[in-house]
Amino acid sequence: MIESEKSQLLDLAENSTGDARSGARSILSFVYGNEYCDCITPIEGGNKSSYSSYVYSQDDMAHAMGLNINVKPNPSTVYSSIDYTLPIGIEKANLQLINAEGKFIYTESVKGVQGQITLNVSNYPAGAYIINIQAGEYKLSKSFIIH
Repeated sequence: MIESEKSQLLDLAENSTGDARSGARSILSFVYGNEYCDCITPIEGGNKSSYSSYVYSQDDMAHAMGLNINVKPNPSTVYSSIDYTLPIGIEKANLQLINAEGKFIYTESVKGVQGQITLNVSNYPAGAYIINIQAGEYKLSKSFIIH
């Protein structure tokens, strides 16, 4: 591999996301022995040699256990789809839409390891919202905009 190709791969590995990042890292690992880790980055911490000194956010822990939500489109004007994946060993969760005043304006119980909810947002006022999902002891929040 010529140097310009390697530098392009390094740029993709460090500055892109998704398949481009993953593919570039795989090639660099296989051909050049580069090592990459998509580990959770400590938010706080003192001594880097001691994992017990790091404090992870609630969202970090939820992601690590497999909890995930994805809202599309975001922002939305009529309908949005909320895809969810629940943590390992949990098959029930509560999903909530919360307005900027902190009021719960939509709540739904979800079941199954993965699923999708279609939410009609056309009757809600335009503004910023939070979508929460609570599965067992894990909770995850995403911002959501309605136009």
